[in-house]
Amino acid sequence: GVATLSRGPEPGPIARLRSRPATIVEPKLLPPALGDGHVARPELCAHLEALCRRRLTLITALAGFGKTRLVLEWLGTTARDPVAWVSLDADDVDPVRRWSHIAAAVARADGEPAESGAYGPAEISARLLNRLAQRARGMVIVLDDHHAVPAPVRAHDRPAYSTVHSYPRISTTAATVN
Repeated sequence: GVATLSRGPEPGPIARLRSRPATIVEPKLLPPALGDGHVARPELCAHLEALCRRRLTLITALAGFGKTRLVLEWLGTTARDPVAWVSLDADDVDPVRRWSHIAAAVARADGEPAESGAYGPAEISARLLNRLAQRARGMVIVLDDHHAVPAPVRAHDRPAYSTVHSYPRISTTAATVN
């Protein structure tokens, strides 16, 4: 007889995602500076302060209308819980990259190094959720340029995002273009 070697099916996209770590791009985790020419908007900051008591706040406006500056100004108005900042971009359509940066921002806000290792998006979000569940105090997670990740891609994150929003001490603020 003839011997054949069967390799089996090619690994699917999820299996390939699990086999590589995401490289953390540190500047994505740093809030930008307000810069010169900032126009203070205390009324909007007060409104945002009232809204931040909710678990999810979505700030939408046209490009260039100052959403990021508003969030930065609001964060500087009062003493608050630690802030985990992530500036999203087009490369964050990759769920491993997106969740790795969110997890790294949370670790940074806690003054700890980001976890390293080759995890898939489900493992990364599960580790993040476990970390958030163990928090004794609150945290503000800011997702700037949320529109950079298209809605159909974000739909796959819905279970993890929903769980993050279920923690009473965690609030998420997302700035996006409408």
